[in-house]
Amino acid sequence: MRPRLYINAGAMKAGTTWLLHLLKSNKRIITSPVKEIDYFSYLHTDYKLIGHEARKSRIQRIISSMSDSASNKEIYDLFRWFSLYLRNDINDYWYYNLFQESDEARYIADLSNTYCHLPISGWEHVRKFDPHTRITFIMRDPVQRTLSHLKFQLQFSGQGTLIDRISDAEILSFAQKNDVYSRSRYSETVRTILSVFPKDQFRYYIFENVMSDKEAFAKDLSSFLGIKLNYSESLSKSINKGPQREFSRDLIEKLRVTYEPIYAELGNLLGTLPASWCVRQD
Repeated sequence: MRPRLYINAGAMKAGTTWLLHLLKSNKRIITSPVKEIDYFSYLHTDYKLIGHEARKSRIQRIISSMSDSASNKEIYDLFRWFSLYLRNDINDYWYYNLFQESDEARYIADLSNTYCHLPISGWEHVRKFDPHTRITFIMRDPVQRTLSHLKFQLQFSGQGTLIDRISDAEILSFAQKNDVYSRSRYSETVRTILSVFPKDQFRYYIFENVMSDKEAFAKDLSSFLGIKLNYSESLSKSINKGPQREFSRDLIEKLRVTYEPIYAELGNLLGTLPASWCVRQD
């Protein structure tokens, strides 16, 4: 039987790398060497992250991070995957072949945070690819997500030390950028997904709750997918942690005012906002 598709739609800086490590612990879930395939967003949004040069760059990063202890078979399998990934005919056949099928496989897993921007046409494409797709969406406090996004972006560009010198005004300007602000419009993502897929194929989580009890999350996701995920203490550590800085209370307050419409939308959607988000009180 062909494996089902499992998608985690985002949001950025909300535990996607950690989730990938959890999924890799189960042989019934097939992942790919590239964490974020971005296939459906490439076809249905302005996020064109799988152009030929972008894919080459991703491959170079994978090769540079390869362990010296990698076996000949691991190297062979990886370079065989590269040859599939670099093909120019990007279509459903290309996408499916990026996941090396096995007799044990129950799911292929695609953890692309750009999918939180998919329009209805994108999710309809997902449904056409696999009408039984399971979808999760992890939401993080919009202000904290944005600050983590900023720190990660500086680190990724080799400018991690700038985090101590960047001004509050520059941080506020960063938060107001459309591509940054829109990544926290979670209610829009949830409504769009549920306009295409039934509720029993979709589940959302709160990042802060996931990180405070990772084992409970693993059990709940196991129930949702119908397979057992093997949580261990080795999965308790933080992954992709950016450069650190304490932000002032005044800056946090200004960011919360900036994101007030997003908090209001989420409050209407969820009924109540997570206490851990510490939303501004009047």
